[in-house]
Amino acid sequence: MSLTPDPKICFVNRSPDDHITRASSLLDLFELDVKDHRVFLSPEFEIPAMKKLIMRDYEWRHPAELYSLVWNFSELQYLSLEYIDLRRFLLCVPSHDLSTLRCLHIKKDQDPDEYIRDTVHEASLLNELLRSLRHLKELEITGPWQSLLHAMSWPFIQGKFDLQVLRLKDRGHRYYDSSYYFVQEMKPEYLKSIKTACPNLLALEIDAQVTGDKVSAS
Repeated sequence: MSLTPDPKICFVNRSPDDHITRASSLLDLFELDVKDHRVFLSPEFEIPAMKKLIMRDYEWRHPAELYSLVWNFSELQYLSLEYIDLRRFLLCVPSHDLSTLRCLHIKKDQDPDEYIRDTVHEASLLNELLRSLRHLKELEITGPWQSLLHAMSWPFIQGKFDLQVLRLKDRGHRYYDSSYYFVQEMKPEYLKSIKTACPNLLALEIDAQVTGDKVSAS
């Protein structure tokens, strides 16, 4: 762990064998860019509360009984989950622990070996989380977003959301290859449901086809 000149900004990008410095106050930003989850497996190490968390390539392997001893999301407003095991994260972290979120960004790869049942479970968990985030203003998913927001758990069919920005981008993730790119399809009723469910929406961007036309509105 390294503290910048601003003690409220902290980056972690080293191996678990390196010295870890403990921060003691509320962090404005905590950026985690290390694959080995053992960095934070010790219950003796408690990460302070943070306003903004960026987690990249992190192997989320925290058991539920240890999670709350290490992580403190009580002040979290911005969460970016980039190329992590989303299903494991959502299974471990109770939705009420993320109730203060204002902005949620997810980047996901297309995994050809991912079991369908795991994808469906992951989508169901994300749907449950989104319905609980009453103060969420911005949602951005980059990657195969339809696997997370597919027909079986399309979150905008029921309920109201306070979203002001919604971006569902099929392109832009690290393994995107334009030569193999196929625009995902979206049924018109799903697009209409977004307008109904998100009356305060100011910006909308979707990589999809609706009756043959690509939708990209902002």
